[in-house]
Amino acid sequence: MNEIKAIIFDMGGVIIRTCDRNPRQELANRLGITISELENKVFYSDSSFRSERGEITKQAHWKNVLHNINVKNANIKEIDEAFWAGDCLNSELVEFIRKLKKNYRIGLLSNAFLNAREWLDKKFHFINEFDLSVFSYEVEMRKPDSRIYLLICNRLKVNPSSAVFIDDFFANVQGARNAGLQAIQYKENNQIRNDLNALLQKRK
Repeated sequence: MNEIKAIIFDMGGVIIRTCDRNPRQELANRLGITISELENKVFYSDSSFRSERGEITKQAHWKNVLHNINVKNANIKEIDEAFWAGDCLNSELVEFIRKLKKNYRIGLLSNAFLNAREWLDKKFHFINEFDLSVFSYEVEMRKPDSRIYLLICNRLKVNPSSAVFIDDFFANVQGARNAGLQAIQYKENNQIRNDLNALLQKRK
């Protein structure tokens, strides 16, 4: 049984979380749809998948979303800012990651829209906490495609069986397992700390 050498984290819903849903709810109300409908169109539509693979810009994706719900002449920059306004950094988890970094290679693997790296650098300033970060649009593939997990393991210079992947979305957790990694579904900070520590002790 291989010893764990690398721990790879998802970003959205894990490192960055929606702490205040009110701005997103207010935006949905203004656009005349439910917040669930808005999030599904932003995160789980063909347009979002294309943007996450780097095929179209985030602005083009927003145009597709707004066209789909028959909203015209909207200020896309304002809508984009309102959608993400309630997001915050999971500082407690970042502190835990700093401790893990003393003994493990630490990676970030995110399905993200074009230019997310630059946006994150301006707003949250946490990318340097990771030894390596991979965004889907930069490599033209997205989770749960097995190839993206193998790519980050290769860049971290570890075998997939020596890596753990953490994501809040079960399909992405299963994708990591299919690629040969250990994987844990994130639900909240204490749970992931306990589950990860138990796995690391088992694999020593």
